[in-house]
Amino acid sequence: MLMDNQGKLKRLYDAAAKEHQEANLKSQLMHFTESIVKQTDVMRRTRMQSVVEMTLEPISELDLSDLLARLAATENEKASSLKKIVDFERDLSELYARCSPRVAQMSADATQLLTELSLECTERARGLSEAAGEK
Repeated sequence: MLMDNQGKLKRLYDAAAKEHQEANLKSQLMHFTESIVKQTDVMRRTRMQSVVEMTLEPISELDLSDLLARLAATENEKASSLKKIVDFERDLSELYARCSPRVAQMSADATQLLTELSLECTERARGLSEAAGEK
C-alpha cells in the first residue's frame, strides 16, 4: 500500500514536470521526483529488513480507509497538476504519520522512516504551494 502510493506520487510529479515549462518549477519537480525514487528505495530496503517482524504482528485499530479513499480521489480529480500533487503529498504525510507510531514496537527503523517520510511530504507540499501561489 505505502509503496504503491509512492509510485502514484512519482507519476504525478512526472506528469507535472512535463506539463510545466517554467525552469525553476520544472527543476523543483524533477528534484522531488528523484527524492521520491530514493525514498522508495529506502522503503524497500527497510521493508526487506523488517518484513519478519512486521508480518508476525498485525497492526490493529488502524483504519486508513478515509485516507486511502482521498488519495485515490486526488489521483483522479480534474485539478491542476500542482494542486493534485500538494493534496496527495498532504494526505500521504498524514498516512505516514498515522502508521509510524503503530509500527514502533515492531520496527524502530520503519517508525523512523515513516516519520521522516511524513515530514518530507509536508515540506514538499509547502514548497509547491508557495511556488503555485497558494497559502
